[in-house]
Amino acid sequence: MVEEAIRQKYDLACTYLKNRQSSAAHNLFLELADNEQKKGSSLAGLFLMLAAESKIQQGKDGYDEFLQAGKTYLKIAEKGYTSHPATQVL
Repeated sequence: MVEEAIRQKYDLACTYLKNRQSSAAHNLFLELADNEQKKGSSLAGLFLMLAAESKIQQGKDGYDEFLQAGKTYLKIAEKGYTSHPATQVL
């Protein structure tokens, strides 16, 4: 049920983006990213990149969103790396 709600918001945001309603798409992608970041999901990075594209369509700089997406992926990678059994010292 939660995944269905995410899917519906994602579809709506993509429709906004396709119809050049960039501001509405940007806000919805940021909301989705925030929810996914709280769960530690890598989807947060994707939503942040889509938010950046929405901002670029508005004629604005999407650097902050891209930077945040990169930091999100780095955090997930570091967390996964340090918790992986192969990285544990014997």
